[in-house]
Amino acid sequence: MNSPELTTSENYWDLAQLAAASLVVPTHVPVPGWGEFMEGIGSTIYMEYAQDTISLEEFVRRVESEGNRSLTEAMD
Repeated sequence: MNSPELTTSENYWDLAQLAAASLVVPTHVPVPGWGEFMEGIGSTIYMEYAQDTISLEEFVRRVESEGNRSLTEAMD
């Protein structure tokens, strides 16, 4: 967090550092299978969306379908 390249105003890294310092990890109820989903296909889907290779509609459709499949498998 204190690296010189992260404390400059170039590309707003200084603001990103301030924002990151303010993050609070919420308490939540663990969902069986969610971690596996996010470490696998979920991560791929998010990356494809972040790289603008799939549309928002496709992103939502795939997260819902693959997420439901993964969570259903984890519950069995």
